[in-house]
Amino acid sequence: MAQARRQCTVSANVDKEGSACFDLKFVQPFNGVLAAASLGSSSVSTEFALRLDSERARRGLFFGTEFARQSKELAACGYVDLSTQSLCHVSGKLWNGTWRLTTDWSLRDLDMRQPQPSLSLQQERLRSLKTSLKASLSYRYTQLTAELAGPPGDVAFGKLHALAEATIRSRESGDFWPWHLHLAGVMGLLLPVGKSCAQDRFHLGGASGPFGLKGFAENGAEPRARRMSETFPKDKEHNALGGEAVASVFLGASRPLDIPSLEGLRLMAFTSLGVLHPSVQRGTAWASLSPLRASLGCGLVLPLGPGMLELTFTQPVRWTEHDVRQRWQFGLRLQALG
Repeated sequence: MAQARRQCTVSANVDKEGSACFDLKFVQPFNGVLAAASLGSSSVSTEFALRLDSERARRGLFFGTEFARQSKELAACGYVDLSTQSLCHVSGKLWNGTWRLTTDWSLRDLDMRQPQPSLSLQQERLRSLKTSLKASLSYRYTQLTAELAGPPGDVAFGKLHALAEATIRSRESGDFWPWHLHLAGVMGLLLPVGKSCAQDRFHLGGASGPFGLKGFAENGAEPRARRMSETFPKDKEHNALGGEAVASVFLGASRPLDIPSLEGLRLMAFTSLGVLHPSVQRGTAWASLSPLRASLGCGLVLPLGPGMLELTFTQPVRWTEHDVRQRWQFGLRLQALG
């Protein structure tokens, strides 16, 4: 095994809000341990992290720990999530897959920086302490995650999350271009003791990510509450609330385009379906039937590193009155598994 070397990397980019963002990372090997420090900043988030990971397996196991301080703005939800987090994890191989156990200690603050928040947002907990144990298993095209939170923290819940994605490549035949079939699905369930915290709920909408739904803005396909004033733009007059049960499916088909200067460029047609239920508890104000969101679209896809650079036009065919729709979308969709 090649010995790890000291590394220092600096990268800059333009985020989806059109603002500059940068990342600074420093890695130092030390007696079989990789020590890493990173600092990232963009228009919506700032993160500082210190991480220690074992460079070699011990009895087939890898160990690590991380300390992080993060500030992330969820504009559609109307708040900034501030968290101080300490993680310890152990991982290894299982059959042809991998597993990981993680302990999580997180002190979380909810900062409502937008004026005139909705009544529902004003009723959320402003500070919470989460202590949890998370187990995840990745095998081929699937990933299963279970999290259990409880004392000594002041939030208690069980959380399940399942993700599957695959690309089926057809064989080239005659004069026909080979077609690729793209499949992805996600299911999530949050079972809180009492009312759930805003930071623990699922969200739906956006061009990419495991909880993305094309044709809708980020966090744009979920229950919303009207802010206390009606003087805001239409796409900002509600706060997105998230939900405790989510399911979505993406189905697409693509074929290559013969453009020598853009090798790998593909034309894709797709459909997306998604549903987000506000609360799984009976007797709550949110306990109502959740509508299905659906969209159809097409676009251009270019493989780029670990993901796909996508330019798409999507037409929502099922939505609710206060959903935030977004037909033209451009972004990098990273592989969720791997």
